[in-house]
Amino acid sequence: MYLDFIRVSLVCFPILFLLAVGLIIFLHARRFELQFRLLAGSGVMITALWSKNMAVNLYSSGQTGVPLRWFELIELGFRSFFSSLGSFGIDGAYIDHIRTLSDTVTGAFQPAEWVVLIYRAVFTATDVLLPVFGGALLLTLISEFFPKLRHGLLNLLFFTKKYYFSEINSQSLALAKNLLDNDRFLTRIVFISGRTPNPKDKDELIAKAKSIGAVCLKSSVARIHFAWSSKPTRIYLIGESVNMNLEDLSTLLDRKALSKEDEIYVFSSDKSFTSPDSEIAFIVNTRKNELVSEYKKEHSGGLPERYVEDRMPFVIPVDPLRNLVRSQLTEVPLFEPVIERRKEGVNDVTVTILGSGVIGTEFFLNTYWFGQMLGCRLNVNVISREKRNAPGGAAGSFEGRINNINPDILNSAETGNDLPEGSASDLKKESGSEFLRMNGSEYADPYFSYKYYELDVLSGNLRPIFEDPSTGLLDTDYFVVALGSDEDNFNVADELRRLAAVHHMKTRDPDRRTLINYVIYNDALCDSLNRDNKFKYIAENEHPDIIMRAFGNLRNVYSIANVMLSKMVNEGMFINQNHASDFRKTLNSSSKAELNAQLKLEKKKRAKDKIKRFADIYNYDSSIARALHKPYKCFSAGFRKGSLFSLSGEEYKKELAQSMENYRRFVTEQKADDAKMSTLHQLAWLEHRRWCAYMRTNGFRKYDGALADYYTLSTIEHEQFSDKFISIKLHNDLAECDKALGVCADFDDKGKIIKETKSIRKTRDADMLDKAMLEMFELRKAITKEDLSESKFEVKAYDYPDYDFRNKS
Repeated sequence: MYLDFIRVSLVCFPILFLLAVGLIIFLHARRFELQFRLLAGSGVMITALWSKNMAVNLYSSGQTGVPLRWFELIELGFRSFFSSLGSFGIDGAYIDHIRTLSDTVTGAFQPAEWVVLIYRAVFTATDVLLPVFGGALLLTLISEFFPKLRHGLLNLLFFTKKYYFSEINSQSLALAKNLLDNDRFLTRIVFISGRTPNPKDKDELIAKAKSIGAVCLKSSVARIHFAWSSKPTRIYLIGESVNMNLEDLSTLLDRKALSKEDEIYVFSSDKSFTSPDSEIAFIVNTRKNELVSEYKKEHSGGLPERYVEDRMPFVIPVDPLRNLVRSQLTEVPLFEPVIERRKEGVNDVTVTILGSGVIGTEFFLNTYWFGQMLGCRLNVNVISREKRNAPGGAAGSFEGRINNINPDILNSAETGNDLPEGSASDLKKESGSEFLRMNGSEYADPYFSYKYYELDVLSGNLRPIFEDPSTGLLDTDYFVVALGSDEDNFNVADELRRLAAVHHMKTRDPDRRTLINYVIYNDALCDSLNRDNKFKYIAENEHPDIIMRAFGNLRNVYSIANVMLSKMVNEGMFINQNHASDFRKTLNSSSKAELNAQLKLEKKKRAKDKIKRFADIYNYDSSIARALHKPYKCFSAGFRKGSLFSLSGEEYKKELAQSMENYRRFVTEQKADDAKMSTLHQLAWLEHRRWCAYMRTNGFRKYDGALADYYTLSTIEHEQFSDKFISIKLHNDLAECDKALGVCADFDDKGKIIKETKSIRKTRDADMLDKAMLEMFELRKAITKEDLSESKFEVKAYDYPDYDFRNKS
């Protein structure tokens, strides 16, 4: 009499079982907490088992022929439910249950034998899984009270990727969420919650961390046990105190708990004007020297490099705001507003930065080297209420802070504030500065012009200074607004839009374009403001002439793409390896198999030598800079046509890809004429100029003494005859080059400098870089008596290693 209900229950049983499995997988992908996933899945599975038990019990009762009364049905339902709960343990009547289920299915449906086998298989799986779920649920609930137990269980999952954060704060939470978004199934997050930036927020931050399934340990990095894993362990020292991050780094290196496959990311503070790169390098090198001493005590003979390598994790400095600025200057280049109006000769590119905080300072420094372009004169304006010059050093004034990084930055500028009017050469002569002298009486052009306006733009003084035609501020191509708060940034950026719009309508210059970048920290607000951000105020134009771009939200700043700069790191290291002569020869080879073999070898070598990437900050940082600067070289060579103003969406992406491909073909195509060689020489000059500017922002300066004396300054950290002295940030090639000639070296058919012709023409039109290189070769030959053609020291290869410059200078 209950046959229909029995049939429905039996049909629901496998459906609900599959639903439970699917629900657990779905909730895992959505990153719900573990206990919630287990509860939800177990609940559906218990319901499935209840439907089976109810059907079996009804079928058994129906065999007596006596109909069940209503209270007996209720009792049967409760008995089926408790029987389902009992399945969380190991049931001794397991075999009898399978037989009874088989009889019930056969009696209800009279099915084929294979249907009965399916039901038995599903029930068997349920009976196996439910005890597992029950134990996991109980263990999870216990581990909520004992996080170390959960961490210990986590270490058993040797195949997962484990990420440790030294502090719970909004930055680390944003990065953790992005990690989970990129790889939900294999990523495991551990927060070390012994320190929080504000004790009042501690409970809320821990709750947010648990909501994404993270383990929160009330400990410190000094006490964490890092279990063996098939994946590298990654540790993010991301506390708001830079000193604590450095202390944690020192502790981790001293503990010897990490292998060469593991990685430590040391973050700078987003409230600090400086990055702890030098301190990190010092700690890493100190630890390496300790390991070298340890090796020499324990071993006799051999080299300690392998011993050191096997005991050192890979240490990487991370400055999220610096990376943000560099990404912005790559994604939205300085030349975007200039593409349509670019003409023969020199074009002005004017950048105005409002605010001199951390982001404003980073924009100033990075604009200095990104803005080195052919046919463009860079002008930079800084507007801030901060003192331009004041006692107190880095903390007292903008220029004091820049000079604390490197006074050569402002030495290479045409500072219109205090120097007399005139040409670049006249300016240098009248000021008495010899900084930009090349050779003879020639002076290089300044790297940029610079004006500083000490002004509080929030006090109503913004409009008057912009409307003053003598400032020329309304002719700005590229604005950056970074004043400290979303409200201030948006209000000032919108006021700039109105001022620029009136200026565009008055001048009616069809080639005028203005790009306004402003910082918005709020994720949702930033996305909303970028939906409709193009404006047209010149009626004659088909396309918009003003673009407003919000950037800098927390989600993007603390994303994997921004923190790691992984694409740029890989491309930069590949470019760096291309400068090896053997690798260049292989790239020029027609053998695809040989090329693939060499690529694999180089990849393996980079992985093996990754310990050196930060110990040698020169290679690591300058390689990234080369990759970041590629769009600017493409523009300088004349291959950028459409801009963000004239193209949108997929059209812009296609144009960008096509222009980069055209540039690549131009550089690698071996057919050369005078026009091409002239362009390549100027690009070589540009790359050296860009490199000089970049190195200055990293604190490097040229040795001001004799070259022979410089090469006697050899220490353990400095290879004799090397042009760079990293530990004290000296580099002898930070010299001006002749723009018309580029690098003037002659090569033989092996790519070596031709010593018989002295390689570099010893005339006043030879540039200083070549003179320095030639002197280095001559010094080395005089001391070592080695043949120059066999020297491992090679002249700079134009930063275009794919092109064969031999016998073409």
